[in-house]
Amino acid sequence: MIHDIDLILYLIQSPVVNVEASGVSVLSKKLDLVNARITFQNKSVANLTASRISDKPLRKLRLFKNSEYVSIDLQKHTYSQYVVEKKNCKNINKDSIFELNDKFVTLQKHQAKQTNALYEELLSFINSIQNSQKIAINAFDGKHAIEIALLIKQKINDNQ
Repeated sequence: MIHDIDLILYLIQSPVVNVEASGVSVLSKKLDLVNARITFQNKSVANLTASRISDKPLRKLRLFKNSEYVSIDLQKHTYSQYVVEKKNCKNINKDSIFELNDKFVTLQKHQAKQTNALYEELLSFINSIQNSQKIAINAFDGKHAIEIALLIKQKINDNQ
């Protein structure tokens, strides 16, 4: 889950104000299934789930804020963006998937470039050593992601 946490912190770029988490050990002595909900100062919310006991690989992130919902499928390298907009003369002809009163929701689907993120991370680290290049994730960002991961683990331990 550490890479997902790092990605969320990068995307939202707002201080974390609350973390809720639950997890269970099913097959091992470690946590096999974890769910976390992270709330940010700017009112964004991120839900994360990590599981070692799924019947198929699944890595999805869901991000919520006042007028937008983004669902990211990290396995398929796709994301869907749902945006709430107010109706007015300029956008009345926009394609909407849902309408209510003076608002409507549009959906945009996107395909990201297919890459191996773990390989790219290691390559960036090696290049930083061999060629004195700046790494993609700096020490501060990495430390912050680890702090949130440890907080998630602490919340799970507190609930057990």
